[in-house]
Amino acid sequence: MIIRDLSPIPYNEGKLSVAERAKAIMQFGSSWPADMKSQEMLARSLARSLDNSHTLLRNLKIPEPDVIVPLLLISPQGITMLYNNPVRGVFRAQGNTWKIMSGSGRSFQAAKPNLILRTQLLTRGVETFLAQHGYGDLSLEGILVFTDSGTHVDTIRPDVRIVQLDALERFSAQLSGGDPVMGQERRFKLVEMLVQIAAETQKIEEQAPTSPSAISDFSQRIDSGFTEKINPLQKRFNFSRQQWLILGAIVIAEVLILVGFLLLILFTA
Repeated sequence: MIIRDLSPIPYNEGKLSVAERAKAIMQFGSSWPADMKSQEMLARSLARSLDNSHTLLRNLKIPEPDVIVPLLLISPQGITMLYNNPVRGVFRAQGNTWKIMSGSGRSFQAAKPNLILRTQLLTRGVETFLAQHGYGDLSLEGILVFTDSGTHVDTIRPDVRIVQLDALERFSAQLSGGDPVMGQERRFKLVEMLVQIAAETQKIEEQAPTSPSAISDFSQRIDSGFTEKINPLQKRFNFSRQQWLILGAIVIAEVLILVGFLLLILFTA
């Protein structure tokens, strides 16, 4: 299987600098490291079973609608949108409802976010985008995949297909054994079109000034006093607000590491 990583910040098996990790968490949320580790686990599992007629696109950014598709698998048998999730627990999927077992283990309660609805929305977004670019005739399936061995899902006719970790090999065998619906040339053109659009979208975002909607929830909670204090420094060093936040996160991390070493010395002296 061919893997094309289109991530704005590649995870690289967790080999990230402090600045890269801080930037990714600020941009994509605190769950980003676990989500990326889950993606890599799923990609490795699929690569063991699928040959190079299959291409997996990781973190594909499509502009309309403005979403990042976690995993898009383009195969001779069609297109599969894989929404991976590393959550652990006991869940129930019925129709479009998503529930989690309560702590006492006696009942199921509505869980947030609703991973079934999220999978459906991502799938519809990809369907709309492909139809706009002349690929609306291709079959597209959205699948919710769990990559933690401690996860169990009780399914009662769910609206999306759910695959757990121990069923990944069977899913790959079923996929590769299906009837081909797309030739090699069309698959190649589709992949290159998606890669090019993702690159153009990323370039436009990097060149555009940072808007309030692009700032993470963390940075939105920073009070106006912070901005007033860094304005003189911004004029001198020409740093953006987001760059100052990243720099501040790095400094805090280094201070915490230093304090940790000092405490270690004190307790072991």
